[in-house]
Amino acid sequence: MRVVTAALMALTTAACATGGEETARPPDLTPVPGRPLTPTARLAVACVDQAQTSGGVDMIAEDDGEGRMIRFTCTGAPAEALFAALEPRSTAIGSEWVEGGVVHRSTERMQENLYGLDFCRRDGAAHACVLNLNLGAFIGQ
Repeated sequence: MRVVTAALMALTTAACATGGEETARPPDLTPVPGRPLTPTARLAVACVDQAQTSGGVDMIAEDDGEGRMIRFTCTGAPAEALFAALEPRSTAIGSEWVEGGVVHRSTERMQENLYGLDFCRRDGAAHACVLNLNLGAFIGQ
C-alpha cells in the first residue's frame, strides 16, 4: 500500500512540477465491456485465422528494428470477402487508391506509408489483406 501511495504522490508532485493545471488521478482499472462481433469483424477474424493456418504471419518493426506488430496476411476467399466489405467505408473516408492496376482499400486513411495500416488489395482476380496486431516493443524481445 505504501508503494501505491508513494507512486500516486510522485505522480501528483510531477504534475505540479510541470505546471499542469490538472491533478494526477489514479488509472481507471474498470474492465472495458465487450460486445458481440459485427459481420465485418467476423471477416477480419476469418482473415487472421486463414493467415495463421497458411503461414501468412510475420512481424514488422519500426526504424529502430524493434518488433512492434504481428502482421497477418490472408489471401483467397477471406481476403476477397474483406476487400468487398471495405468498399463502402473506403469510399466514405477516401481510403481507396489504385497503383499499377492494383486496387487498394484500407480501414483508415494512409498517413505516410503502409506501416501499421490494415488494408486489402485486388490484383486482377487475386485478393490479399494485411491486418496488424500492435503489441509494442514487448514482442521484439
